[in-house]
Amino acid sequence: MRLETASNFLDVFGADDFANDVASRMTCIEVEAVIFMLRAVRGEAAAATWLDAHAEEDEEGDSHYRSEVPVYVVPVDPMDDLQCDSCQ
Repeated sequence: MRLETASNFLDVFGADDFANDVASRMTCIEVEAVIFMLRAVRGEAAAATWLDAHAEEDEEGDSHYRSEVPVYVVPVDPMDDLQCDSCQ
């Protein structure tokens, strides 16, 4: 019975369209509860879908907010850190 219940939960809550419709309307705590349950029944892909769908609507300061500003990392020449004359 427990395996059937877990399978049914994964079938219902693991559907991408359901996650995309509902996750953005939930609080961070609510969506985390769903994500933890999905992971408990081996629904890693579904959990990732829920997190992505929820994070799209999170605002700055929310737990799952993802900045849309790309981060640019200035390349560093590792030889500059050696500070030896032969590397310069």
